[in-house]
Amino acid sequence: MTIEEALSLHNAFRSGGKWHAPHAFSCKEGPADGLLDLDKVYLVSPTADWITKISESKKLRSLAMKTPRASDLGPLGKLALVQFEVSYPTRIKDWGFLSQFSQLRRLVVENTTTFSDFTCLQELRSVEFLSIAGGYSRALKADSLRPLATMDSLRAIYLANIRLEDWDLTSLSQLRHLEILYTPKWCPAEKVERLRRVIPDLAWNWDEN
Repeated sequence: MTIEEALSLHNAFRSGGKWHAPHAFSCKEGPADGLLDLDKVYLVSPTADWITKISESKKLRSLAMKTPRASDLGPLGKLALVQFEVSYPTRIKDWGFLSQFSQLRRLVVENTTTFSDFTCLQELRSVEFLSIAGGYSRALKADSLRPLATMDSLRAIYLANIRLEDWDLTSLSQLRHLEILYTPKWCPAEKVERLRRVIPDLAWNWDEN
């Protein structure tokens, strides 16, 4: 799998290598009519009303949102999502709802400094693409990647501007489908090489540098 293929994996918002969201809403007013008839939706600054409304959908499979104004995304746990992406989630403190996405194939949490506990990911056994990124000027701090050990469908892991207390990657050795590992430059090369003893064909973004 190439990097481009990974970025497009289960991504309903990527076409021809570019972001494309045909059903985008600014959420400046109340929830739009027909919202529940769509299978993919991009919300910008959704309020609690929008979160409550979209959570009623029986058809939605891909949901992306930017800068949610709601502080509780818990109702989204009812959705049968294949893809969930959120950026700039500064108000979100409780990420437990992610554990309810049993059908999820793609998870992206970007420009975040509050998503520091990855234990809610342990039940996501179907996710193939995982991306977690800190903010542009402020890194995301977390303990380790150990909770990812049970995500045994993972094919690609993207980590950007994230600082771990422990960069031990041996827990990822159980991920026999893992093909791509993307990390910040401060990830120790020896940790990746140790992982490659079990997953020899693993591609790493710093291989050529």
